Amino acid sequence: MIPFLSVLQANPKTAGRYNLAVPDNNGWTYHTEMLPRWNPPYATGYSCVQVGPSNPQWQDEVVASLRAWADKGFASVSWDQYWTGQAAPTMQDLTRRVREYALTLDPEASFSGEELWNIEVDCDDLDYTWNWGGYRDCQAYTNAFPAPRRNANINRSEAEAKFAFMDNLFLNVWPSQPDGINGSERIDNVPAPSRTLKECAALRQRFLPYFTDGVLIGSCLLPEGAPGARVVSYVLPERVLALVLNQGAEGPLTFRYDLAPWVPGVDAFALSHFDQSGEKLDSSDVGPAGTIQMQPLAPLQITAYELVAT
Repeated sequence: MIPFLSVLQANPKTAGRYNLAVPDNNGWTYHTEMLPRWNPPYATGYSCVQVGPSNPQWQDEVVASLRAWADKGFASVSWDQYWTGQAAPTMQDLTRRVREYALTLDPEASFSGEELWNIEVDCDDLDYTWNWGGYRDCQAYTNAFPAPRRNANINRSEAEAKFAFMDNLFLNVWPSQPDGINGSERIDNVPAPSRTLKECAALRQRFLPYFTDGVLIGSCLLPEGAPGARVVSYVLPERVLALVLNQGAEGPLTFRYDLAPWVPGVDAFALSHFDQSGEKLDSSDVGPAGTIQMQPLAPLQITAYELVAT
């Protein structure tokens, strides 16, 4: 469990300690259904003023609190609204102070956040994002930036969950009950996303080095389009993984591949085929370019092909 923190704002009881005053009708007062509108003039339950991130006293207090949390076992945190500013001390200064201590307690401690302003700066300090929005194509970003790992918020969509998995995004799956808020339903009570996550987890575990150390090249393995198929590929030295998803009706799919730009100078490869649970189905010897003809796949079914230089 990783706490999601929102501590940038001070309410009327705490603003004075930072020599601040809460202005009229300013803050986060709203009903969960947004009726009436945001910040109605007659309701001030969550009126507040922004303190951080450049207030030195606030930074010291936040660091002390998060170090105390780390001592209790919460070494990883996720930050609500990660601001990139020029005035010192910056949000990056705070992050590094928090991480430095957390890593002494847990070498795998992470710091994630809702990244808002400057990914070129924030990439040095965030492990993954927690941004609003569903699935979107971030393949070019993932290819260029080793961090942070982009997230996708998913309610019940089996397709979005599989797309996000194939693209190595961080999946935040939080199904809601009818007319309920985000995350009000347990994942195991919703069959499709529950089944999908188990399938994706098995494939990710089976091919983990590709996701952690490989280079995402998307569909660039293909010299031409593959109608009905979504092909996402990863490259490691002298080997390639291709994940294939059926985007249409049940039936066989075919795609051509060309490994020469990605594994140059190799004339022979061992081709292994895996089902969506990561179990190996068959293998054969192939050349650096050719055609793969697949058995019929059900709609949204994933299969995997690994090509290893021999």
